Amino acid sequence: MAQGAALARHERTCRFRTGPDTRAEGAEREATYGTGGDTAYLTVVPEPSPQSKRTSDLVDRLREDVLPRAGTGTSPDVRVGGVTAGYDVIVDKLPLFVGVVIGLGCLLLLVGFRSLAVPLEAAAMNVAAVAATFGAVVAIFQWGWGSDVLGLGAGGPIDPFLPVIMVSVLFVLSMDHQVFLVSRRYEEWPETGDNRRAVRVGPAETSRVIDSAAVIMISVFLAFVLTGDRVIAMLGVALAAAAALDAFVLRPLLAPALMHLLGGADGWLPRPLGRIVPRVGIGPPEAVPPMRGWPPPRTPRRRTCRPRRSSDGMYAIPLGDDGAELRPLEPWHAEEFLAHLDRGREFINQYVPFGARATDVTGAREVLQRYADWRAADTASLHGLWLDDTLVGGVLTLNFDAANGSCEVGCWLEPAATGRGLVTRAMRVLIDWAVERRGIHRVEWVAASGNGPSIDVARRLGMTRDGVRREAHLHHGVRHDLEVWSVLAPEWRAAHEER
Repeated sequence: MAQGAALARHERTCRFRTGPDTRAEGAEREATYGTGGDTAYLTVVPEPSPQSKRTSDLVDRLREDVLPRAGTGTSPDVRVGGVTAGYDVIVDKLPLFVGVVIGLGCLLLLVGFRSLAVPLEAAAMNVAAVAATFGAVVAIFQWGWGSDVLGLGAGGPIDPFLPVIMVSVLFVLSMDHQVFLVSRRYEEWPETGDNRRAVRVGPAETSRVIDSAAVIMISVFLAFVLTGDRVIAMLGVALAAAAALDAFVLRPLLAPALMHLLGGADGWLPRPLGRIVPRVGIGPPEAVPPMRGWPPPRTPRRRTCRPRRSSDGMYAIPLGDDGAELRPLEPWHAEEFLAHLDRGREFINQYVPFGARATDVTGAREVLQRYADWRAADTASLHGLWLDDTLVGGVLTLNFDAANGSCEVGCWLEPAATGRGLVTRAMRVLIDWAVERRGIHRVEWVAASGNGPSIDVARRLGMTRDGVRREAHLHHGVRHDLEVWSVLAPEWRAAHEER
């Protein structure tokens, strides 16, 4: 293409030579001029095919060597266009395009899940899906494997625009699946603290949605083949292969495997980066722990719950690496117990009578002393939950009958510590002790029907709902229905082995 006033209308021909190693037809073909007389173009057909590397080399040589020298000392602006030249530009910019797409996706996932591993996993899955899909397209359309069966003729070149469309569409599909998968695990992990369960629940509860959507997309994309147009068929096969790989191989198999191997490190975010990244949670707001970054640590197995000495000299059972510990709650903890109740009195007092009885240090000490006496009689016990050396809640046993092999368990927690799986982790330690050390056969959980969080804990512990005791509990002048949940020792041991 030539531009500039120096072009004269009476100059009817344009000549150029490409060099001895590349022949071109029409080397002395008349130029076509624009209506304004200030532009002209000359069509040249190289001897090699458009997809040949020799043709791309010709374009590069014209741009970098021949035309700059030919235009030296003249005013026209000479440029090279055409199909091969345009595709070369796309190919040159493709790495930048792919990098920007994956980078923006990682940034969004970093902000949404506040984790370094989650976006890196997504990027790895995207690259794997793109590479596998391109391999399938090359095998069918370039090498000709099965192209005759599809009615697409012999193998041929792949259009350069296809990778651009593929990366864009596949990015949308894979990010959609990744958010479905991780957000469900995101909801489960803070509630249970059990990484293995969270990894199982995520794919199990999202796979039907992902698989159903994938089947619909694959059916629609494969219908493109019926058009008989090679380019449209190429796009349809590529998108169908990408959807199938992402939904049936990468997300249900490789992604959960990575989550399981990384464990708690899957949600790791460096503190300096955590101060910069805004908090934009994906999922229910209560799923984001208010006191530390997601996710909470794995629930420690029985062999890792080894007591250690706490700062007050008593035993302390660590519940993970977030500073949570289970310790005995003694009468001399009265002031700390009262301060804890004062922080969450209204919340705790909805269903637990501690708030009404312990309004001062004396009352708090009396409550703790009562449980200490019951513990001495082996009929009850009280254990506190400490988070970073701050009492935030506790678990307890009631109606402990070792001879009959039955007991009742319960819990309480201040609002700031909810949503972290503390009660579930502590209760597993307590039930392990009751079943394995004390020989308890039936562990019972009794909660008011309106106490949803307490009932949710019973479900996460694998308990069975036995029934309802109607209006059996009078609290603050209101009679509440009580739901009775229980787990038997054989059931508990079987569930423990699965964990």
